[in-house]
Amino acid sequence: MENNQNQNIIGGLVSIGMPTYNRANLIKRALDSLLSQTYKNIELIISDDGSTDDTEKVCQEYVARDLRVRYIRHPKNIGHVVNFEFVMREAKGDYFMWAADDDHWDKTFIEKLLSALQKNPKAKLAMSSFQRIFSDGEIYDTVVFDGKNNLSQLGHYQLYEKVFRREPIHHCVYGIYKKEFIDKLFSRPKPEGIHWDRVFLGEVALANRIASVPDVLFFKDQHRVSLKKRYKEQALGRAYTEPFAYSKYLLRLFWRPFTSSSAPLSRKLLLPFYWTSALWFEKKRIFWDFVRAFRRLK
Repeated sequence: MENNQNQNIIGGLVSIGMPTYNRANLIKRALDSLLSQTYKNIELIISDDGSTDDTEKVCQEYVARDLRVRYIRHPKNIGHVVNFEFVMREAKGDYFMWAADDDHWDKTFIEKLLSALQKNPKAKLAMSSFQRIFSDGEIYDTVVFDGKNNLSQLGHYQLYEKVFRREPIHHCVYGIYKKEFIDKLFSRPKPEGIHWDRVFLGEVALANRIASVPDVLFFKDQHRVSLKKRYKEQALGRAYTEPFAYSKYLLRLFWRPFTSSSAPLSRKLLLPFYWTSALWFEKKRIFWDFVRAFRRLK
């Protein structure tokens, strides 16, 4: 009864976008986790990037038994980041969240994040505390958004600083957004290159507040192999080998929020100062960018 009352208070369809590729062995856990949420008013959009294993068969089984699931298969691989944008464009809900096909969630994840958005009207994104876990069950770390790390209490520049200092705030991209907000952010070309999620969160930080839930409700699959190696045959992995890859990322980290129509001019005035701090923080990586570029000239 309590869950039904909460849904009546919060209301609204939540669209879940799940890009997937060759995850027949893992996707069942992710789908079961999302479809068992206490908040039932959801649609689950699966975008299959041309899988060559049994991913399609598994997904079709879920489509057959749950009307909330929609499956789309791309005949050719469109790439990881492009697929992320695709599922967002397909969403019909009042709220939206991305879901990776190898992660899982507490059954109250959606309900509690929607409640946090309702309690924090200035926030357009909500995220819970989370754990990062290796496939063998070993816990990599637990990130708790409470106390000094309570995102709901942090100002725009404090959030931006967490982004460029490489704190794991970038996993907030897997939170729940108000759909009209994320639509506005993607009204111009999406962030490109390495660390696109951090560039995206940098814009979010300057544009609006982030509501956080201290409960650990999200469990992120942590890989022992780097993203660069896992996606080496795709654009996402190849981006790491581009000339000045890290320097370009830092430029986008400034330019994206500075030119954002979602962030007011008053918040952009101090952005050059904080971006200069980001350059100093990443000075070693910038140095090696130039060293690698010089070696290519030889």
